[in-house]
Amino acid sequence: MIRKRGKNVRKIEKISGDGCRCACDIGNGDEIPEEFKKQINENKAKAMKLTYKDDEYLYIAEGFGTKETGGYSITVNQFYVKDKAMYFDTRLIAPDKGEKVSNQASYPYIVIKTELSEMPVVFE
Repeated sequence: MIRKRGKNVRKIEKISGDGCRCACDIGNGDEIPEEFKKQINENKAKAMKLTYKDDEYLYIAEGFGTKETGGYSITVNQFYVKDKAMYFDTRLIAPDKGEKVSNQASYPYIVIKTELSEMPVVFE
């Protein structure tokens, strides 16, 4: 399981599920292609499920729309290949009660980078 909190998290993990294992990298702002950053920024106010391919990698993003405060984190529960598709399962985690958080709106999302593939991505 991978948990992302904040903007500059970078971690290489292997996440197992039924079938194959997939290697992925939790993207930070510096590693996300500019064109994909623009798409994310244009869609961040609502829940989003996006993919983007460049010449080397497949990027998978899931966002949870506008939240009234900061302090949210995202867990990648599973990322695996099965039946010729990639499955991506995440969960939004709200801040703990009493936790000090920003009172400004936030737009929690996560981006992973993985090997380039033509397989469809299924968001669970």
